[in-house]
Amino acid sequence: MELVGSEVVVCELRSRAELNGVRGRVISYDASRERCSVRLEGFQDFLIKPANLASFVKVAAALHPFSFTETSFALAATALLQQHYVIVDHALRGGIENLLSSLHEMHQRGELQLGDIAGGRAAATYSRITGTPLPRGDHMRWLSKHDVSQHVAVQEALATLDEFVAGIARAPALASELKGCRLCRHDDEVQATCYLDGARYVRHVDNNDDAAGRRRLDGLRSGRRVTCILYANPSWKAGDGGELRLYPIGSDAVDVQPLANRLVVFWSDE
Repeated sequence: MELVGSEVVVCELRSRAELNGVRGRVISYDASRERCSVRLEGFQDFLIKPANLASFVKVAAALHPFSFTETSFALAATALLQQHYVIVDHALRGGIENLLSSLHEMHQRGELQLGDIAGGRAAATYSRITGTPLPRGDHMRWLSKHDVSQHVAVQEALATLDEFVAGIARAPALASELKGCRLCRHDDEVQATCYLDGARYVRHVDNNDDAAGRRRLDGLRSGRRVTCILYANPSWKAGDGGELRLYPIGSDAVDVQPLANRLVVFWSDE
């Protein structure tokens, strides 16, 4: 059972209100009874149906290991809705090595160029003064359909991202929020990025139009709904740098370690 080992926080459990906010872990699954056993800090273990688990808990840090099942998608969707981001470890079932080789190949052939920031006040000020876009510090490339077709590993990675987004869009928690959300099919939506030593990216919002208040005009959004980042950093360890800092609405900033084969998904307009 893929949920075993997942860290959780109880929330909105009306029948046991005293448990709300308590952290714990899914410790076992009884297939004969179709129940998960959840161990909470300072409380007795309790049983819950896997289908109900997503309604009463949120993922505390990361979903690992992750199996692409409707139950796991429901958990991920609930985490994204409640905490504004979700982390999935071991996202590519075949590992990250082939994708890393493709990225190395792009970099060695000079296909990754110095990136720049298109939106935000800092970018606008820099562009007005210098007449050039604000440099981001990374080397990147927007991948066209042709680019993707040249790398089987990239195709497989995008297929996994598509499967994940489609899965959480089916989940009841996000059925209306992601209704009509299209997947990674366009030339301006898939990016390969390499940050060299000392490089960084300033705080920004991926979808500035929606963040500026035009989020739902006639029931539609103007652009990207969720951002997906898949890391391919081999042997990353604490102290190497490169953490992603998120600013969830209503919560403190969260630093996410860029571990290899880790997928981070968050709202693009926050």
